[in-house]
Amino acid sequence: MERVYVGIDISKDSLDVAVHDSDQRWRFANDDTGITDLCQLLVKLKPILVAFEATGGYEFPLYFALDAAGLPATPVNPRQIRDFARSMGKLAKTDAIDARVIAQFASANPELKPKRIADTQEVKEIVTRRTQLRDMVTAETNRLRGARPTRKVRIVAHIAWIKQEIADIDRELRDSIGKDPVWREKDHLLRSTPGVGPILSATLIS
Repeated sequence: MERVYVGIDISKDSLDVAVHDSDQRWRFANDDTGITDLCQLLVKLKPILVAFEATGGYEFPLYFALDAAGLPATPVNPRQIRDFARSMGKLAKTDAIDARVIAQFASANPELKPKRIADTQEVKEIVTRRTQLRDMVTAETNRLRGARPTRKVRIVAHIAWIKQEIADIDRELRDSIGKDPVWREKDHLLRSTPGVGPILSATLIS
């Protein structure tokens, strides 16, 4: 059975599509109709993987549609694709990445796996929960100031419990970022900036 790898180059107005090791090329409008037509085409192709760049947000409508259609899709880091293309002699500094290069990148990187939308929400949900816990610590600390001695003991114990939850959340956050190559690369770049620590980096990623 033929293994089909698809690359999609996403811009504000259009979606350029290519199948690796094939002359098959298409262009769709980056709107509801175009995305629907593209998903219908891809369902027929039965690809192993559909790869596209993690760009400035233009990819999200397509990503949600691919996920809803049950297609094996994943965002990839643009810098990784560019480095790959240069190593293959397919790209000069001023050249733009195209769908054919993305499709070849997907084919040449067996570690790339489909990523469901639910997986991409994981870091955001963890960061949200951490913020909630930090707010709880602040609220309990404020209550502690005016509490009677017998009540203080229980408040202090509750604060200690919440802080342990935060420590557990931080470990979960590091694990979630570390297991994903795109997040890992973004985390590395963000933390190379002075003043950006692991939590701020995770918040920006999410």
